[in-house]
Amino acid sequence: MDLEEAKRKFEPYRQKIADMQAQADALTVDSDESQETAVESAAQAKRLLKALDEERKRLIKDPDQFVRSMNAFVRSFRKPLDALVGTLRGKIGDFQYQKELERRKIAKKMEEEAAARKAKLEAEAKESGVEPPQVMPVPAPKPDTTTRTESGATASIRTQWVGEIQDPQAVPREYCCPDQKAIDQAVKLGVREIPGVKIYEKPITVLRS
Repeated sequence: MDLEEAKRKFEPYRQKIADMQAQADALTVDSDESQETAVESAAQAKRLLKALDEERKRLIKDPDQFVRSMNAFVRSFRKPLDALVGTLRGKIGDFQYQKELERRKIAKKMEEEAAARKAKLEAEAKESGVEPPQVMPVPAPKPDTTTRTESGATASIRTQWVGEIQDPQAVPREYCCPDQKAIDQAVKLGVREIPGVKIYEKPITVLRS
C-alpha cells in the first residue's frame, strides 16, 4: 500500500472532525444539560481518536515490525562501533591536548625571552642615553589542531572551559535550579507551605469514553 492510498482511508474522518469542532466551539457550558452534552462530545472525540490510532497501527503494523527488527539488528553493529570511536576519540584528544600544552609552553618561554631581551636593551639604551631600539616580536608557533589523513579523514581539537560540580552544598544559590519533581512530590504528600512556591488547588477534568 502506498502513502496516498493509506491517506484515503482516513478521509471519512475529516468532515466528522470538522463537524465536531464546530459543535464544540459553539457549545456554552452553563447548565447540567450542556455539561452533559460537553462530556458526551469529548467522549465521542476520544473514541474517534482511538479509532484513528487503531487504523494507523493496522496500516503500519507489518512495515513497522520490519523497521523495528532491522533497527535491532543494525544496533548490534552500532554499539561496538560507537564504543570503538569513543575509545579512539579519547586517545586522539589526549595526544592533541598534550601537543597544545607543549605549544603553549614554548610560546610562553618565547614571550618571556622576548620580554627579558627588551628589558635588557632598554636598560642599555638608558645607560647610554639613547633611544631604545625597537624589538620585533617573535611569532609564537601556531596551534596545530587538525590531523588529516590521506583518505581525507580529519580530527581536530578545540578547548572550552567547563564547570564540574564537586560539592553541591557549596554552589551559590544563583547557580541552583529548583527541583519541580521534588516540589510536586512534597505537595502530593501534603506539604502546603514552601518558601517561594505558590501552592493552590487546580481543577483537573478527567474524561473517560
